[in-house]
Amino acid sequence: MAHEEVAARAAAESTQLLQATPVPGRVNYEVLRDPNTGLRVNKWDAEILDGEILNLLKTPFRNMFSMFEPGVVDGIKPEIDAVLGAMLFLFSTGLRRPTPGMKLENVQFVPQSLSGKKISALFVLSVGLPYAWKRVFRHLSLSQWNVNANPDNSDPAEDRRSRLLAIMKRVETLVIACQLANLLVFLHKGAYRSLPERILGMKMQSILPTASPRLINFEYMTRRLLWDGLMEFGNFVLPLLTWSRSRLPGAAVSHTEVGLRSTHCFLCGLSPSQTPYITSCKHVYCYYCLQTAVAADEDFACVACGVKFDSSQRLRA
Repeated sequence: MAHEEVAARAAAESTQLLQATPVPGRVNYEVLRDPNTGLRVNKWDAEILDGEILNLLKTPFRNMFSMFEPGVVDGIKPEIDAVLGAMLFLFSTGLRRPTPGMKLENVQFVPQSLSGKKISALFVLSVGLPYAWKRVFRHLSLSQWNVNANPDNSDPAEDRRSRLLAIMKRVETLVIACQLANLLVFLHKGAYRSLPERILGMKMQSILPTASPRLINFEYMTRRLLWDGLMEFGNFVLPLLTWSRSRLPGAAVSHTEVGLRSTHCFLCGLSPSQTPYITSCKHVYCYYCLQTAVAADEDFACVACGVKFDSSQRLRA
């Protein structure tokens, strides 16, 4: 009985000692269990998903200008990015709703932080300011390029633009360094994903808090591994099938069959032939090339085999 009392007293003293003097480097599991700070992966994945959604929207948007002169799309690229970013922002955060990426990752901004002033400021910092920066930077860079192309033309305005461009480059380097520092702090504390969110104090939380651990879906990885295995198997088997077929009797292909399968014109060399016609000797020509050659020479013979053919017909696929 005395031994049990001594053991219980020792356990109580050790517990009190651990609570009074925290061990350096000890992991605070209570903080990790907090749903508001343990969502680093979900928050970052939401940011990546929103970026991918914007990229998917940019592709058909740019295809609208595919028939324009080259360089038109590049000239309005900042406007395209700004319009799509504004649409995504206004129809999600502007309506106090989570973005598509946040919805998929079960996170959202804290409702108390979605005031009208903060939403407007976030729009300016995340959409308006990047657009204005890109447009001004492109204009100054173009002016600098013109100055370098014509060094004899000295203009005080161009000198001011060059100094402003140098200042913007330094500011851009500073902003990139701040973004890197913010990323490191985010990976450590999991509070703010970007500089605008940190400046405005806009934190995120779970849409539906759950105590279950984050599930990792291996379906895509399994499908990719299976597909890679099938591709490697096909690359190994197909050469063997081709080699075995080449050793079969009668595998040699006649010159006529080669000409039949050929799709290039024997006069102009265009492949595939434009409006292909096949002659009675089984050779393919463009309709224009064949008719021009026959009209110019009544005794025209096939260029491929030298035989004077007597008829031709349209080659069907």
